[in-house]
Order: sequence, then structure tokens, then C-alpha cells
Amino acid sequence: MKYERLLELVHYKTWIEPDKIKQVLEVLADVLRENHGDDEQTRTPLGTFYTHTREGKEWLLPDGSPTQIPKKVQVKLRPSGRLTQGWVPTKKAYLSKLVKRTHKPVWNPQKVLLDEDDEVLEEDY
Repeated sequence: MKYERLLELVHYKTWIEPDKIKQVLEVLADVLRENHGDDEQTRTPLGTFYTHTREGKEWLLPDGSPTQIPKKVQVKLRPSGRLTQGWVPTKKAYLSKLVKRTHKPVWNPQKVLLDEDDEVLEEDY
């Protein structure tokens, strides 16, 4: 997929102007690289961005002369399940991490408004 097509598809999903989406994508790499510390992680819907330091090493050039490759700090992406497998609407969310065990909301894939007794308040059909 071309970059322009990606911007267009994100625009149609979010109705954010393509120029603003482009600005966010351009700035994201700089912000992560400049503000990540050693072994720091940032979780996003795309996955986890983490900092990795590639050590410097000795290298031989094609003419046989040695050179030194400096160490380099890199920001890498460990993709999330949503990025690698996609979103599964039929799979129930693991709610025990989100709410107390005494009050779990009812899983509601149709987005129907329910009262305390699980009766439909209004129908959007």
C-alpha cells in the first residue's frame, strides 16, 4: 500500500484531515527517539515501542581498511495482537483486568443500552 492510500484510508475511518495525520506520523518517530530512555517502553494500539542500543563494532571496508561503526540508539516496534491478527469482534474482552470482580459489566456486542436488570432501555434497530 502506498503512503497516500494509507492517509486516505485513515481519513475515511476518522475524518481527520490527511495533512494532520501526516504531521502526526512524521513527528511520532522524532518524539519517540528523542524522549525514550534506556530500556523504556511505550504501549500504543500499534504495539510496544521500546529502546534498543546497538553496540558499536569494528568493520572492514571493501578496500581492506578497518573502520569503527559507532553505537546507535534505536526505537523498535513489537507489534500488538491487533496489528498482527486484527480485531476480533466476537471475542469477549478480558474484563477482570478493567473492573472489580464485584461489578462486571455485561458483554454487549450490539451496543444496546441495558438497565441494572439487563433489560433493554431503548432499541436502535
